[in-house]
Amino acid sequence: MTYRRDTQLATPGLFVCKNHLALRLSPGPWLVDTGSGVSFGEAPVLHLSEVIHRVKPSHGNMGVQRLSKLTNERRVGLIGNDILGLYDIVFRLGDGHGGVAEFHQRLPREKPGKRVDISLIEGRNVPTVMTAVEGLGDRRMIFATGSQYSYLASLAGLDAHPIGKGKDFLPSCGTFAVDLYEVTVKLGSITASLKFAHHPKVSKALKTMKADGIIGWEILKHGPALYSLANRELWI
Repeated sequence: MTYRRDTQLATPGLFVCKNHLALRLSPGPWLVDTGSGVSFGEAPVLHLSEVIHRVKPSHGNMGVQRLSKLTNERRVGLIGNDILGLYDIVFRLGDGHGGVAEFHQRLPREKPGKRVDISLIEGRNVPTVMTAVEGLGDRRMIFATGSQYSYLASLAGLDAHPIGKGKDFLPSCGTFAVDLYEVTVKLGSITASLKFAHHPKVSKALKTMKADGIIGWEILKHGPALYSLANRELWI
């Protein structure tokens, strides 16, 4: 792998479509998921400017065709932490759900927000961050930009405002309906009300990972974030 001399390697477009976060990269939109340890795609390589990453056609029972069906939009692949973890990435989504992702080969001098420590799920390349949940206090949450909703493993003690229903999926379980709630959280310098979902299948998966919930892509609507898995830090 050969890097360019400048610290910023690529700035692909970042956007939200059908409530999923994606990057505009050849040969089409790639789902970007900090909650996944593995990338895959229909093309054997992923190009980030002059840097080339080889990807497998699938991961487990998930391939591009199934991913596109589950997300209700054509995707040419998914970018996980085997690639994301090689860079320091600034996500700038913006109010209109369109922006850029700045891929750096080292931490940029200017960092957004406040520093939040990242810890990994044991045995997995999946990041967690301590997040203050209104009414519950600090909770260990998986930071997963590939998740269209945030989640809590348990709603016990939570005074949340129900806002309707949605549909989500797990690769191992297919699609399912979820109840949605409005919950206020504080992560770094951001305090925001996010759409939280709850479902027994997700709660079971979270229990196996010893996590209290998931922070999905929606937090990025409220300000830029610098994701540095190698340095175990999130600036937000």
